[in-house]
Amino acid sequence: MNHGAGDMLLRKVAERLQGNLVSGAKVFRQGGDEFLILLPITKIPEIERTVCELIQSLEQVFYLHGKEVFVSASIGISLYPQHAEDVELLTIKADTAMYAAKKSHGKRWLFYDETYLPAEQSKLELEKEMRYGLERGEFQLHFQPLYRIDTNTVSGAEVLMRWEHPERGLLFPNTFIPLAEESRFIIPLGRWMIREVCRQWSCWKTQEYEPISLAVNISVNQFLHPDFLAELEDALREYEMDPAYLELEITENIPFSDSYAIAVLEHIKQLGIRISIDDFGTGYSSLQYIQRLPVHTLKIDRAFVCDMMHNRNNKVLVETILLMAKQLDLDVVAEGVEEQEQLEFLKENGCALVQGYLIGKPTEAVLFRSKWL
Repeated sequence: MNHGAGDMLLRKVAERLQGNLVSGAKVFRQGGDEFLILLPITKIPEIERTVCELIQSLEQVFYLHGKEVFVSASIGISLYPQHAEDVELLTIKADTAMYAAKKSHGKRWLFYDETYLPAEQSKLELEKEMRYGLERGEFQLHFQPLYRIDTNTVSGAEVLMRWEHPERGLLFPNTFIPLAEESRFIIPLGRWMIREVCRQWSCWKTQEYEPISLAVNISVNQFLHPDFLAELEDALREYEMDPAYLELEITENIPFSDSYAIAVLEHIKQLGIRISIDDFGTGYSSLQYIQRLPVHTLKIDRAFVCDMMHNRNNKVLVETILLMAKQLDLDVVAEGVEEQEQLEFLKENGCALVQGYLIGKPTEAVLFRSKWL
């Protein structure tokens, strides 16, 4: 319903929380859609009664711009001094209990319990290690070649992140990116990645290599962050990167109907940066948005490409995307190409750009430079 409606809902939730609390209780907004409540009561039955009343009050209808909206809540509870004696630890333990409540199929609220600790503690440790890892320079970029079929040349690369963990070795994004998203650490991590991409492009240019385009994945949280555009412009300016060689990969879960998201996309286009939709075909975005948005490239998800020669539905889907893209004057990149037969089929159907292990695996900057530039 757009950002304005979301902000209005947060205000209405805050008002309802304040209106249904015992005297002396305080409500704070933690960020996002999380609230922290300080209750001046310590008897378990009273706490349980208060929490039940809170949940019931939040389940009543909200009206936003004349529309009925229903929300639900999950609540985690920590007790002073039984669970901890300082605010930070009490908050962490309440947060741990809240995530346990979210995963629970029964209760909507739970008191903190030590049995929740191992899994959540492991996540907290990994998050802490990520923050230290970024400070210590443990993250690095790997580059996977983007191959142009018609000219048999490498015209660019997708930039992927790796974490050289001091104890666990080289970690791939599926190990840490979901937690980075959940904890919003993706914002400083994504900021570092864009700056590092611009720095690397500038470094190759200084060494007088022919410039290539570099494609970077942008998360929804990063894309919608209010500082994103300013930080993007700062990185381009500082490293003197030509924006025409930068491509930002977004996914179909960007809220394309949102006026703010559209404004961000338009600003990116005005900067001269290319925009591609990653994993195209796996999301639920309307085709009318694809037609109207300032998008240059569709990337066909590897899940469709890898078995299209043995799965008729996937084969038809790939053909359809290629035909549609041609009609809309969009470029297409087929991901996950691992067999010569796949490459030939894509070439026959007008796909100009491919990436995958058949062409080359992601490698660190030095190896990529020596092999492809």
